[in-house]
Amino acid sequence: MASYNGPATIVSPCGEIEMTVDLQSSTDPDGSLIWRGHVDSCDRDHLLRAIHGMSAYGLVFRLPDGREGNFLPSAESTWSRSSLCVSGFMRG
Repeated sequence: MASYNGPATIVSPCGEIEMTVDLQSSTDPDGSLIWRGHVDSCDRDHLLRAIHGMSAYGLVFRLPDGREGNFLPSAESTWSRSSLCVSGFMRG
């Protein structure tokens, strides 16, 4: 399992949203890279607009090295301390 804690950008039809993520990844039995974690330090209102307009595949995030993944709010998501629990997968 790998982890990443640092800056990322949400890319949505509403525009780009700068955020900080704390992610832990693992490999699914079929070989896909999946992850869970938290989205922090972002504009909550902008993020809510993006979530309300997201597709069935969720929203896209981009790491500083150019890698992208998709995420959805997790069932256990709360807005405590402006943090959102998320899960998703990396592309490619």
